[in-house]
Amino acid sequence: MINVLEGLKRPFSAPQKLLGFLTKIIFIVSFIGTGYQLECARTAMAGQFQLPEWKNFWQLFKRGFFAEVIKFIYHIPMFVLTIYLMMKIFPLMGAMSNPETFLASSAEYLPIIQSTQSLIIVLIIVNLIVAWLWPMAIVRYAWTGKFSSAFNIGAIISKTASVNYVVAWLVSAVYYAALYVLSIWINSIMQNLWLMILLQTFFFFVAGITMMTLIGKTYAVSEQTRTTKALSTEV
Repeated sequence: MINVLEGLKRPFSAPQKLLGFLTKIIFIVSFIGTGYQLECARTAMAGQFQLPEWKNFWQLFKRGFFAEVIKFIYHIPMFVLTIYLMMKIFPLMGAMSNPETFLASSAEYLPIIQSTQSLIIVLIIVNLIVAWLWPMAIVRYAWTGKFSSAFNIGAIISKTASVNYVVAWLVSAVYYAALYVLSIWINSIMQNLWLMILLQTFFFFVAGITMMTLIGKTYAVSEQTRTTKALSTEV
């Protein structure tokens, strides 16, 4: 079983390095921040749990860029379904703007309403599947260094089918949600948009390091188990 506390404590092993969260504020520069989080996955795979140094910025930028492209590609089905859903909803919204007309022809709109409800369910399921797969996809890219390896769906599903991954994914999801709620609560007190942006960027940067650490370690454990099984089979 992976050590969850290692992932949660890791971002604070060298707090001064967390200032790198500022890279995530600017769109192009944010690839460096993503690359750093990916580096956290790579070092966790090697059993190193101190935060890595901020260096080799071009390498961080490239890896971060490809990681974001991978994440975007995984989200394409969700984007397509969302656009299709909007195309279904907009006519309904127009009809509902006139309640009398809508009620008079409600039978006409019933099939559209039912299909929209079904589409929302499908969208939720697809969203969960995507959220389940993409973290492992970019960690696999970090492991192999090959962009195409992030789309070996069979291998990725295999890596996610473990207790370690379930634990890593759930802890990461809860951590992200908790930090998001905390940032909203702080902003409700401070009432400052820029503060909220900074807080959410910082919190998500920290949560991203934890997630990449846990899933990186999960991937390494999975590879070690696979290698051990292969060796025992040969013997």
